[in-house]
Amino acid sequence: MRRFCIARALLFRRTPQLIMQPPDEARPRRVPCGPLWPGLAHQNKLSQLGAKLRLPIVGTLLVYALDQSQSLDLSTNHGAQAIVILGGGVRRQASEYGGPTLSGLTLERVRYGARVARATGLPVLVSGGALRDQPAEAPLMRDVLIKEYGVAVRWVESRSTNTHENALNSAAMLKSAGVERVLLVGHSFDFPRSRHEFEAAGIKVVPAPIATASLRTISPGDFLPGLGGLQRSYFACYELLANLVYAVAH
Repeated sequence: MRRFCIARALLFRRTPQLIMQPPDEARPRRVPCGPLWPGLAHQNKLSQLGAKLRLPIVGTLLVYALDQSQSLDLSTNHGAQAIVILGGGVRRQASEYGGPTLSGLTLERVRYGARVARATGLPVLVSGGALRDQPAEAPLMRDVLIKEYGVAVRWVESRSTNTHENALNSAAMLKSAGVERVLLVGHSFDFPRSRHEFEAAGIKVVPAPIATASLRTISPGDFLPGLGGLQRSYFACYELLANLVYAVAH
């Protein structure tokens, strides 16, 4: 018993030669994240940025910085002569529909465009061409408007591949019909670029934005990270860069 006590005392006494304490070369070393390891420092910053972009409040503020348009008042047509609905993408393989269908963004625009059309009675133009191996958006938009919402479509612009071409090709169709002023349906983050493109093509625009950003409806949930917040931040950042390119080009 006495030997056991002596052994335990030797094992656990706090001396520089403590055998329970690992030697210096065996101790874990802290990895520096300063100038010697710039890659790790950059990764840490990117991780922090990604966490912030997942906050819904950040996406809201980014969209608010892009566009502060208010929701369209549907009690009047605002002097417009037609409605233009911009495409926002296609889901190429939708087995439940037996083929391609509209993406979530495009479907939101089509649904709101149908609401605007029923409220104002104005004719509708849908705009969106084919990207890579995807089908053109406009014919799919037309089919959904007619078959699912009971809204007629007068013009189908299916050759454009970007917002600039949306505006040029749509303007040619509208001007030939004597249309000079339209209600433009798109997401709030699309403005002001889409509005500027149509106005540059000679068409006056009344914005009919979807998912507008409001600072008056912020709630505690807007400070909780999520994929919805990240998606909105992504769209806003994309448009911020696109607006910068547009400003430089013009």
